[in-house]
Amino acid sequence: MFEQFRNPGSNTFNGVKAMAAWSGLTEAEVAWTAARIKELIAAGKSRQEAAAIVRAEGKTKPWESA
Repeated sequence: MFEQFRNPGSNTFNGVKAMAAWSGLTEAEVAWTAARIKELIAAGKSRQEAAAIVRAEGKTKPWESA
């Protein structure tokens, strides 16, 4: 199940690729979402605030213009 997501020559896995496969989202969307939530949490936003911001910002699909 996880083997297809293993990084070559490593015991680590590509989490973005795995989450994209499991969620049906694109890899770009998964990567953007994770990075944006990390940025918002670091800026002091609560998880609930960060989720709401990401939901609102995600409507414009910023990962497509990056």
